[in-house]
Amino acid sequence: MIKLLKNISIVISIILSLHSCNKDQHCINRLEGNWLETERITNKNGNTFVDTLNSDGIYSYTFASYASNNVTEGNLTIQYNQNKPVIADVTRKVEYQVLDKCSTLFWSESDTTITDDVNAKIISITKETIELTWSETINNDFYTYTITLEKQ
Repeated sequence: MIKLLKNISIVISIILSLHSCNKDQHCINRLEGNWLETERITNKNGNTFVDTLNSDGIYSYTFASYASNNVTEGNLTIQYNQNKPVIADVTRKVEYQVLDKCSTLFWSESDTTITDDVNAKIISITKETIELTWSETINNDFYTYTITLEKQ
């Protein structure tokens, strides 16, 4: 009888651990830390060009991990340091979510004047690199961005 109870508790523990380990949480854990944008391809109204990040500025992303079974979003800091054509140092603090079985990375920044929401498709994610793509309309121009991030 004791052996049967022990086996039942082991099976229940395995089922609970498998249930708690979901693909979104795995993705969240993989994102945690500092990432540097190494490539950005921009398409504006059908014209594609590769941005010159290394010569114009640097984007960095810092993801804080969160437990998706406890809260719905984590903190993300996006910092941009530009050295030309003008010097700029911009830091944005946003909330992010990993959704749809690690296929979507959503982040949102709200202030009193605007709400910036990005719904990026996760093309690939490994321990070393992330590739994302998203689109937006600015004025009458349609932009699509594809970026590659490398773990720092």
